[in-house]
Amino acid sequence: PFIIINSLLVYYLIFSFFPVVGPQYYFSKELINVPGGYVFEPLIRMIQQVAERPTGAFPSSHVSLCLMLVWMCYLYARKWIFLVVPVAALLILSTVYIAAHYAIDVIGGILFTPIIYLFSAMLYDLLSKYHLNVVKSWK
Repeated sequence: PFIIINSLLVYYLIFSFFPVVGPQYYFSKELINVPGGYVFEPLIRMIQQVAERPTGAFPSSHVSLCLMLVWMCYLYARKWIFLVVPVAALLILSTVYIAAHYAIDVIGGILFTPIIYLFSAMLYDLLSKYHLNVVKSWK
């Protein structure tokens, strides 16, 4: 959990200092309107009204965190990799399909993944040397 949570915080810092608008903000409301008639429609509409901001497109944190989870699955739970990889591939492709990201955002997410993963892992190791309460299984 530490690596994932720290990676999210790093991405939020990147998005705060370098806000990049994704493609969905350039389409008319009719093209990005949430279809009605399903169970989660009210929740999706509320999230879009409250939480959607025109920042955080580059690099794609969705792609990066997805790849980090694939890597962690490969390292620690290899028997699940056959299930995780197809889901990850669909998630990565869907970010462009639903117009949340441009293809360059996906490429950026792929390229940033090892950098942010290694930074987070090194920070975890550094903190665990000096802080006795850090649990090793949190990595």
